[in-house]
Amino acid sequence: MIIPSHVENHMTEILNLIDYKKIREAMVALDWTWATANGVPTIAQMYESAKHLMESAYEDFVTRNE
Repeated sequence: MIIPSHVENHMTEILNLIDYKKIREAMVALDWTWATANGVPTIAQMYESAKHLMESAYEDFVTRNE
């Protein structure tokens, strides 16, 4: 599914508001790991995961409301 550019822009704005560095610091302190990352995820992995989840949520919303 192609996500409209205005929706993509909103998603990017939201993703850029997240403080991934603080989240990662907390995850390191708590030894909170992801199996898919083989340990604590990098900031890039967290960003891509959050982006994927947002895109999936949008696609699910559109599909359910067609």
